Amino acid sequence: MEAVGLFGKADAFDTDCDQILLRLSQHYSAYPVKPLDVRLKPVVFGESLHVITCAMDKGGNLRQVVLNSRRLPGLGFTCELEKPAELNGCSGAPVVDKDGLLVGIVTGGTPADLNNPSNSVRAFSGHLVSELTPLMKAAISRK
Repeated sequence: MEAVGLFGKADAFDTDCDQILLRLSQHYSAYPVKPLDVRLKPVVFGESLHVITCAMDKGGNLRQVVLNSRRLPGLGFTCELEKPAELNGCSGAPVVDKDGLLVGIVTGGTPADLNNPSNSVRAFSGHLVSELTPLMKAAISRK
């Protein structure tokens, strides 16, 4: 039985990990999540995207949070959030398109947000799936 994510076997990470799940073996039906399908088509500037992350609710329960964003023009993969949000601990969070296809991951805030005392960011930087393809191929091929 095996569940493989971007950074290795998913069993090695705790339940709060935001690792991207890439593959489940046929006999691994008890895993509580479904692998994300990948989109290789380029993400155009201005395209609506969603960051999938998690947060604790008032009762101390972990819940999924979806942050709306759009890709900004410029070098690299940078997106503006619809509403400012705290992204501490969200490195590696998946970024999906309107169809739920994985297009990239969050890696951090942007230079404009570095001196923000509130920990809220208006935008984030990341990596596109096309940049991560060599890592994903290596993770999928691991036994």
